Amino acid sequence: MTNTLQPQGDLKGVYFYFARIAEPQQKWQTTADTDKEYTISVVVSQAQFREFTAVFPKKKTAPIPNDEFEEKYKTKPPFADQPLQYVLKFKQRAFKQDGTPIAESLRPKTYQFVDGVQTDITSTLIGNGSKGTLRYTTWVPTKNPTLGPTANLSCVLITNLVPFTKQDPKAFELDEE
Repeated sequence: MTNTLQPQGDLKGVYFYFARIAEPQQKWQTTADTDKEYTISVVVSQAQFREFTAVFPKKKTAPIPNDEFEEKYKTKPPFADQPLQYVLKFKQRAFKQDGTPIAESLRPKTYQFVDGVQTDITSTLIGNGSKGTLRYTTWVPTKNPTLGPTANLSCVLITNLVPFTKQDPKAFELDEE
């Protein structure tokens, strides 16, 4: 990755958490049906983090100590050799400001190679700890360019899928006493 702003970029060999690509989710503290977005959290290496934040310095993020990462994500840190985990969150709105859906070409997709063919698996839920490549698109806000460049979720290529399993909220765990 260079400091010259490219129209898109890839983060390779990253780990995915809290992926909401199959269906958009409600934006934080909103209620309107049109206030939905696609989101994914990506854990990157320290080197990737430094390169990315050099190009996108206003991307809000804070490194997480490994013990806090385990508590929040309920899993071991993917980059265990690092004392901190670097998490970047990517989003893409599901609706334009006028309330109409975004163009299908802008809707984030999930892909995986199946028998050597890139296959659209967007309807598959991505489990925490899945590994792959995140592609993002870049833009500078025209109304307020001082905000700097931003990166939006474009698509995800899964190289190692961890199946998402939804726990039954009525299920109990067996306590061995």
